[in-house]
Formats: sequence, structure tokens, C-alpha cells
Amino acid sequence: MADGAHITLDDPLLRSRLRREPTYIKRPVLRPQPTLLTDIRLRRRYQASLAQPSRVVDDKQPVETVAIVAPTAAQVPEIPVQVTSYPSKHISNSVPALSRQTSSKVLMRNVVARSGRKKHSIKNKSKLQLALILLAVGIVLAGGYFSLLGFRANHVVEVQAAKLTQQANQAAVSTKSGSTPAPAISTVKPSAAAVTNYVVAPNLPRYIIIKKLGVDARILSVGVNAEGALETPNNVYDTAWYNESAEPGQSGAMLIDGHVSSWTAHGVFYGIKTLAPGDIITIQRGDGTLFNYSVVQSQVYPSGNVDMVSAMTPVDAGQPGLNLITCTGDVIPGTSEFNERIVVYATLTQ
Repeated sequence: MADGAHITLDDPLLRSRLRREPTYIKRPVLRPQPTLLTDIRLRRRYQASLAQPSRVVDDKQPVETVAIVAPTAAQVPEIPVQVTSYPSKHISNSVPALSRQTSSKVLMRNVVARSGRKKHSIKNKSKLQLALILLAVGIVLAGGYFSLLGFRANHVVEVQAAKLTQQANQAAVSTKSGSTPAPAISTVKPSAAAVTNYVVAPNLPRYIIIKKLGVDARILSVGVNAEGALETPNNVYDTAWYNESAEPGQSGAMLIDGHVSSWTAHGVFYGIKTLAPGDIITIQRGDGTLFNYSVVQSQVYPSGNVDMVSAMTPVDAGQPGLNLITCTGDVIPGTSEFNERIVVYATLTQ
């Protein structure tokens, strides 16, 4: 630089050198999204439509469809799109309205589908409510019907038991007075073949088995005699099921009676007083089905005050029962009868 030369900030050379060069930042080119391309195309079509001369459209004229095509080859080639113009009384250069027919149909289908689902849901809900109401009514009617049956059955049992109680007590009084002689009871033991070949209906009791007492005896079917008293087996080795009481495994209580002993032999229920709660009494039905009953308790009654209502009622109201009744106590002088009765109450275990 020459001596004496001065350079100031106004020097064009210095200012040109001090001018900052622009900074360029390279950014990655993003691929245009489909929606962006659509917007660009629509804008181009709009610009192309502005280049076309406007026309007056009368309201009475039908709706026309105008095809818009890209004007030049330099532009991106596009597929012609139809734009529907709507009637107007004035010249308008606004953007032509695009057809919404397809979207409207989809929207209408969605609305119809939602409406149909709602109606279907309401219909199903109504059906469910009706079904629940009918079910509730059915349960109430069934409960009332079975309650009525149970009431009638209990009433019949009470009437029968009352008659049996009256006859049993009258028979005990007559026996004490000696006016009615006791019937002769056989002490001949049935043969093994007679016991094995004994047959009853499939639903009726056939054998009674009490392992603790060594009992394996037949069960005869009996009713009441001419005086209305409960009949007893004519053999000390057999038992008798009162055929107006419950069947094996059925609701209610089975009533089975037997003899405790005679003058010369022990009866089938000899030692019945030794039965304790938990002891098992097995009943075999005519079809071979076994029913096990567990002893719950025993009750002793005077011979002139037997409660046959209790004897014909299950000890557990919710389970089928089995009640055994026989004589106990002491022999009434001058007779072959005992002065007490014992009832063993058992309940079904399986």
C-alpha cells in the first residue's frame, strides 16, 4: 500500500470485501404428501379455470358438467376432472364447486348403518327385557305351583298321620283293657331263596340293611287295616313300608315298621335302641339302586301317645328322610304288647 494512502469505511473496495456472503442451509427434500399434491393440482386447475371465459347460467337451464384439462404440456399432465357448476343469475369467477356426491353417499350409508344398529340394539334390548319378564313370571308361577303341591302333600300327610295316631292310641288302650287280642306273629324265618327271589316294582323299597344290627331283611308293602290302624308284617323277620309314605330318595319321609321281638324269637328291629347318630341305614330299591340314610336322632313315645305326624315327617325338611318305628319298653302284663314306641329318624346322605 502506498505511503500516505488512507483507507476509510467509505471505500467501495473495502465495503465490497466486508460484505457478508449469504449462508445457505441444505435441508433434506421431503417427499410431497398425497394431500399436498392434491392441493397443488386443485390450485392449478383453479388457475386454468380462471383462464376460461365465464358464462351466464340460467336457473332454468339444467346443470352442466364442464371438463377442465391442463392447458399446456409443460405443466404436469393431469387426468381430466369433472366439476359441476350450479345455476346462478350472475357471472361468477369463484372456484367451481366440486361434486360431493360420493362423500354424501358414504355419509348417508354411515348414518343409515348407525341408525340400523341403534334400532337393532333397541330391538334386542326389548326382546331381552321381555324374556327376563317371562322368566320371572315363570319362576313365580313354578314356585307357587310347587308350594301348592308341597302344601297339599303336607296336608295329606298330616291327615293320614292324625288318623294313624288315633288308631294307634286306641289300639294301645284296647290292648291294655284286654278287649282286642293281639294277632299271632309268625316266627318262622324265611328261606334264603325266598329272600333272594323277592321282587318289587323298580321304584319301591325291596331290602333294608343295617350293618350295626346285622339286619338284611325284606321290605313288604302295607297300608292300614279296616280300623284305620297301620298294618305290621306278619313275620318277625320282615319289615313293612307304609305305602302312603315317601318312596326311596323322594321328598318326604319313608315310614318302615317292624317287630322288636316275640315270646320265642328276636325281631328284625331287636336292638334298635342302640342306633346312634351317624349310623347308616341302607335301602335297596327294586331296580337295585342303593340309598344310604344317616341316623340323626331317636324318640321314645308312650304307647297311648304316639306322634305319627312326626313319624311321617323328615327330620331334615330339605332332605328325603327315613323313619323306623317299632315297640320298646316293657311288656304290658297279660298281653304281648309293649308299653312304648320308638321312632328312629334318619336323613338321606347320597
